[in-house]
Amino acid sequence: HNMDDDNALKEFAGSAIDACLYELTSLSLKIHARPELAYEEVYAHDILADYLEVKGFEVSRSYLGLQTSFCARYSLSASSSTATASTTPTATAPTPTIAILCEYDALPGIGHACGHNLIAVAGIAAGIGLKAAIKKLGRGTVLVMGTPAEEAGGGKIDLIRLGAFQHVDAALMVHPSQHHCVYPRVLAMQELKVEFHGRNSHASAAPWDGVNALDAVVAAYTSISNLRQQIKMTDRIHGVITDGGVKPNIIPSHSSAYYYIRSRNPKDLKLLQERVFKCFQAAALATGCTMTHEWVDKPYWDVATNTIMAELYSDNILRLGVVLPGVDEQQSFVLGSTDMGNVSYVVPTIHPWYKINSEEGNHTEAFTKASSTKESHDVTWLASKAMCFTGVDLLVNKDGVMDKVKEEFMRVHGPVQDSIIQSM
Repeated sequence: HNMDDDNALKEFAGSAIDACLYELTSLSLKIHARPELAYEEVYAHDILADYLEVKGFEVSRSYLGLQTSFCARYSLSASSSTATASTTPTATAPTPTIAILCEYDALPGIGHACGHNLIAVAGIAAGIGLKAAIKKLGRGTVLVMGTPAEEAGGGKIDLIRLGAFQHVDAALMVHPSQHHCVYPRVLAMQELKVEFHGRNSHASAAPWDGVNALDAVVAAYTSISNLRQQIKMTDRIHGVITDGGVKPNIIPSHSSAYYYIRSRNPKDLKLLQERVFKCFQAAALATGCTMTHEWVDKPYWDVATNTIMAELYSDNILRLGVVLPGVDEQQSFVLGSTDMGNVSYVVPTIHPWYKINSEEGNHTEAFTKASSTKESHDVTWLASKAMCFTGVDLLVNKDGVMDKVKEEFMRVHGPVQDSIIQSM
């Protein structure tokens, strides 16, 4: 299989994408104008699924029972395609299944401040390009998977538990940001809500009758602030006091706090969670309050980037004229957390960030505005093509690159156990 064939295949895939850019932009702007929150993305689900069906994919709506998820499939097997004698070696090659992921949920109050309208159409564009390449190659499978609720709840974790990735060989998704970065440092994260219950009394007439829940939450807050000096550089703890009492002359009988705990991987996160939790327990003990708590949602895990896939993507985006910072600089950008991290523990994954011109970072009104501009869409198509061309590299399996991707995954993670999925 020679280089020219690969480039011709990529050019063919690229033109298939180019032919749809007007329609894809229109889809993106429709989603941008009608922001929907996690698990409520009914409109986005419908228009994306409809479009993929028109484009010749076999579409499952409300995929695996998850209402606003979809999966669009296009597949050819070597045996069913007309393989000539000269291509027999490639015709018997395994046909990898490449999953391209889409997000489309927005944020409360500020709409698409994380650019998920762009992620959605980047995924569909890459899927269209890969479908064209598979048709020409005569083998392979592409899935365009709609994954709801990244901003809250973790739709990808639901899909993992429902077995959506069982037969997937590689998963790819791109994300708009303020940087080009193929190796994002994305931390594992767990949310915690805590309430303290004390006893009211008059703060002047009978303070000794009170059990002060505000003291408890302040003591916990202070202990956690002290803890920060003793944690790793890769750890993050941030929280707010969500209830601290009503009136100065009433000893508060109730208080509450809401915290995010982050670390570089699930193992370190567990240890940090225990240390943070002790600060709350100690505060309850010291003040005589009782305490209730909730570990909110599912933990988001760090993104374990598959370096072989990351190198392919970097190579493809460089060829499209995008200049990347050095790998060291890329790895220095610390970002939030995403359920794409969990996917990276069950299937070889990349989650590159690409730069759109926004004065401020993700989750700001400026970023919402930037997510609808022509410039942002133009660079989205470059990231989308790089993702598509990486898929082409994996399908063609030149120099056994798909095998190397799997070998690296096995070396880092080992076989995917049910216990891993249960612990998410």
